Amino acid sequence: FFAKYREVAKFSTLKDLINEKEKGLNKDHLLGLIEKIEEIKLENVEHVKDSSYRFFKERSVKNCLFELVVDWKKHNYDSMKTKLENALKAGEPKETGHNYLKDTAKRLEKDFRDPISFIKCLDQYIGGGPAAGEMAFVMAPTGGGKSMFLVAGAATALMDGKNVVYYTLELSEEVVGQRFDAFINQIGLKNVWDFSDVIHERADEISKFGGSLIIKEFLTGQATINTLMAHLRTLETTDGFKPDIVFIDYGDLLKPTDSFSEKRHSLDSIYVGIRGMANEFRIPIWSALQTNRTGMDTDKVSLSTVGETLGALRAADIVISIGRDPDDLEENPHAAKIGILKNRNGAA
Repeated sequence: FFAKYREVAKFSTLKDLINEKEKGLNKDHLLGLIEKIEEIKLENVEHVKDSSYRFFKERSVKNCLFELVVDWKKHNYDSMKTKLENALKAGEPKETGHNYLKDTAKRLEKDFRDPISFIKCLDQYIGGGPAAGEMAFVMAPTGGGKSMFLVAGAATALMDGKNVVYYTLELSEEVVGQRFDAFINQIGLKNVWDFSDVIHERADEISKFGGSLIIKEFLTGQATINTLMAHLRTLETTDGFKPDIVFIDYGDLLKPTDSFSEKRHSLDSIYVGIRGMANEFRIPIWSALQTNRTGMDTDKVSLSTVGETLGALRAADIVISIGRDPDDLEENPHAAKIGILKNRNGAA
C-alpha cells in the first residue's frame, strides 16, 4: 500500500483491504488483529522500534535476494548494487535532522537555495523563482491564461539550460508543443505552421544551451501523483533524464489516490501529494489554480477567490494571480494584472 500510494494506510483502509482480499477464518483473524492493534497503548517504544526496524530490514533483504537472482539471469548487473544498498537501508531514517548548534555554517550559507527562473521580470519579486522541494502556483479564472503562463515559465527554464518536464492533463502533447513554439519564437499561436523553418532553427539553437523539454500527456482524471512519479523514475532509469523542474497543467485534474466524500478533501490530498513529489525528487514544481466565480471578470484576484483548493494555498511557497478587468478588454485585449499573493522567499 505504501509503495503504491506513498502514505501509511489507516486502520479503516486496512480493514477495507482485508474485506476485499481475504476470506473465511483468515479474514476474521486479521480483522480481529487490527482491532487489537487499535486498542493498544504502546509501551516500551524503543524496543518496538528496534524490533520493527530489524523485521523490515530482514524482509527487505530477503525480497532483494530474489530480485538479484532475476537481474543476474537477465544480466542486469548495473541495478544489482543499488537494489542491495537500498535493501540494507530499510527501516533506517534517511535524515537525522538539522543540528542547530553544529550545523550553523550550513544554514548560514547565503545561497542555500538554488532557485530556477520562472519569468525574468517576476523573478526579483519571488526570490529568483522556486527552488528544490518548493511548490508554486499560477491562479486565474477559466480562460484567464494559466496554461500560457506556465508555458512561459517552462520555456524560460528551458532556455536557461534546464531539464523541464511539462505534464498536460487537458491538451494534447502536440498542441502544448505549439504553444511553446509560439512563445519561444514570439509568433501568433495560429501562425506557427507558417514559420516551420524559424521554429526548427530556434530549436537547434536552444538545444545547445544544454537543457531539454519533455511534454507528457495524461488523460483528465486518470493519472494520480504516483503516475507522475513513476514517469519521472522511468525517464531517469530509461533515458538518463533527470528533471530540474516540473510543471503540472494542472493539479485539479489529477485523480486522488484515495476516495473522499467531499471534493475539497480530494483536492487537498492531491496537492499534499504534489508537495511530497517536490520533496522526494528535490525539484521545484509549478501548477495552476482556478478561481471561483468571484474571481471572474476582475483584475483584483485574491487568495479568497480560490475555488475549493485551500490545501494548495497552505502548501504553496509562491502564488501568482492573473486578473483581467472586463472594462479594459475592448481597448487592451491582451492586458492583465499580475499579483503576488503569497511569497515565502521575499516580500509579498
